[in-house]
Amino acid sequence: MSGTMRVRDSLLAICLVLAIVLAACANPAPAVTTPTAPPAAAPQSQPAASAAPAFKVGLALPLSGPYSGYGLDVVHGLQFAIEEVNNAGGIKGLGGAKIELVQADSLDPDVNACQTAFESLVNKEQVNFVIGSISQTCNGQMASLAEKYQIPTMGIAGALYQKDFPWFVNLGSQPAVHALNNVNRTLDIAQEYKLPINRIAVMSAPAIGGGYQLELGTEALKQRGLDKNVVETITLDLSATDLSAQALKLKAANPDVLITSLIGPQFTAGIKAFYSVGFDPPIWGDTNQFPTDPSTIKAVGEDVWRSVIMKPGRIYNGFYDHPDLKIKSVEAYRTRSAAWLKEHNYRQNDFTTFGSQGGYVLAKLLNDTKTRDKATLNRALRQLRIPMDDPNFVQAYYRPEIGWKTSSETLHADTVTIQPQEKDGNVQQVLLYPKEYRPAGVTFWHR
Repeated sequence: MSGTMRVRDSLLAICLVLAIVLAACANPAPAVTTPTAPPAAAPQSQPAASAAPAFKVGLALPLSGPYSGYGLDVVHGLQFAIEEVNNAGGIKGLGGAKIELVQADSLDPDVNACQTAFESLVNKEQVNFVIGSISQTCNGQMASLAEKYQIPTMGIAGALYQKDFPWFVNLGSQPAVHALNNVNRTLDIAQEYKLPINRIAVMSAPAIGGGYQLELGTEALKQRGLDKNVVETITLDLSATDLSAQALKLKAANPDVLITSLIGPQFTAGIKAFYSVGFDPPIWGDTNQFPTDPSTIKAVGEDVWRSVIMKPGRIYNGFYDHPDLKIKSVEAYRTRSAAWLKEHNYRQNDFTTFGSQGGYVLAKLLNDTKTRDKATLNRALRQLRIPMDDPNFVQAYYRPEIGWKTSSETLHADTVTIQPQEKDGNVQQVLLYPKEYRPAGVTFWHR
């Protein structure tokens, strides 16, 4: 091989090596890298989970004294309703705020104790709203105090009349409704069954505000042209516990018809007094709502109770939760509350229902207004209307102050009238009014 060829081959080899090197530089192998964790995310700021402050409600109700049984019933009914509201998420209109109940003993009908209880709730406990009480005497006091302190106040029973209290609304019926219906229904019974009504006696305790159920009843008699038939009128002192002297006066008057408004302890006192003096009016109409309540029977004794109460001439006019008057929301409430009350060993009656109704009214008021402002709540409370198909409607009675009036004629939008009767060893409250519910064969007796 010539020298020229060797040089040429060497140059070719060098060029080949250079080409390989250049190709490697043009297409480098991918770098091997160790994966690293992504940077930690920046912490996100979360709003603090703080519950809305509780809405404090003061309960100025009789927890001791002569009206304590009814006062505790109201408290228990309120506790059930508020527990339901709180367990369902509280007041959504106030950001889920819970309702907190604060109690103070009003010792009805002691007006001084009522004032002390009310002012303690407002000044010491700083409540946003007050619920109380069950007697007209205490409600009159609280209505004035509510105006003084400008705090919305809702009475449960013992309604007021004659004056419009600007900071007080009552769930209970007007005494005028009680008094007028008691007179009219009692006399309707007497006239319908052709019983004599030549001699009429009227006995009642005074209501607050200078008015008397006695006066209202007398006015109803006057409208029927029967005021001249009144042979005895008795005004009771609210604190009277022995009615023997009054019973003797009634016995001496020998009335065909007796019309009374005996509330709470005075009802049992009246039963005892009538029995002790042997006074047995042929027709006796009263506004008492619990003639067959076990506590009444226990207070007077079963023999006395049967002798005085279980007579065909005994009728009672009031806002009864009678099972024949069925309303879906009321029936649903009764089912829900029965187990809870039984679990806590509480009784179920009209006053527990009054309490629950007050709780649902308050919850609806707060959800509708979405405010804690007292003046706004007060205005809205006075305008509140709850239709009968609303789940918050659990009290099957006419309440004119907040418009719970049904167009149904079967409820008559006022009071119902019952007569205690015994059948097969069980006491029943037979419904006399509304008249379409009255069973056949109801009889009344007279001398």
